[in-house]
Amino acid sequence: MFYKMPQIGLSMEPIVLCVLPIKRNMGNSRVGQTVMHKELICKLAEFGFTENQAKVYLCIAQSGKTYVTKISKYILLHRQDIYKLLPKLEKMELITRTLDKPVMIEALPIEKALERLINKEKETNDKRIAQLQRNLSEIAKEINQQPKIAKETRFTLLTTNVALRNRINITLTAKPTVFRVVSSTENLKGQVGQFYMKFFQMLALNKTKIQLLLVGAESSVELARAIDKIAPKDCYFSARAIEKCASRDYLVVDSCEAWIATQQKMSDEYPSILWTNDLNIIETYLECFKEAWRNPKAIELWKNEDILGIA
Repeated sequence: MFYKMPQIGLSMEPIVLCVLPIKRNMGNSRVGQTVMHKELICKLAEFGFTENQAKVYLCIAQSGKTYVTKISKYILLHRQDIYKLLPKLEKMELITRTLDKPVMIEALPIEKALERLINKEKETNDKRIAQLQRNLSEIAKEINQQPKIAKETRFTLLTTNVALRNRINITLTAKPTVFRVVSSTENLKGQVGQFYMKFFQMLALNKTKIQLLLVGAESSVELARAIDKIAPKDCYFSARAIEKCASRDYLVVDSCEAWIATQQKMSDEYPSILWTNDLNIIETYLECFKEAWRNPKAIELWKNEDILGIA
């Protein structure tokens, strides 16, 4: 717009002012729209959209009906790239295209379109879980039908406390049922007795049943007092005493392991232990234990009712 100023004097030329139109600041709304689009693009990514797919889809969804040139100008993406993205969006059943020229593109209602994607995802996951369950059944069946691989017979001499503790931890990891221990009354009075006290407490925490057979000629009253010091609380524990036994100072874990004390000593005077999973040796020591345990001359010193039923 132009305005002519009135002349003040004869020597003054007219002064013309140009009033430029006021340009409104649209920056804030554009920034807000950009932030909103970034958030929506991130959410659509969880539906499987790429960034450009999300941009194209949002532009179509907000425009109602539109065409590629308009989309290209709005999201600043080349038209050829947009044409490459449209078939994927059509396959996802999110848009439709007309046969007109220029081609018009329309988005399906967004709630129904995305709900359809969710349902497809559920269907795919259900099929995958069903297939995994079938695979699990088939694998378990095949493995159970395979002949068992015999464990390698091993012998290990445990000569340090660290080696002994590691062996105990490995054994307890297998959740054994019963420890059958044969020792002497002399051992209960020394460091071995302290070891038994701690060891039996560990077994108690693992709900492992314990049968202790003591070999010695002491009176039952004296033996009962000694056992009272090492007996674990709240545990399946039973103890008997016999004057003589074919072998002593060993323990048998279920029917899987034998621990046999040797004459060799560790640094703290504990005997070194020969550990083995040899079935012949285990069977020999287990039969020796059962024979002595069932001997009529064996004196019962301690028994929890829960221990009944162990052969």
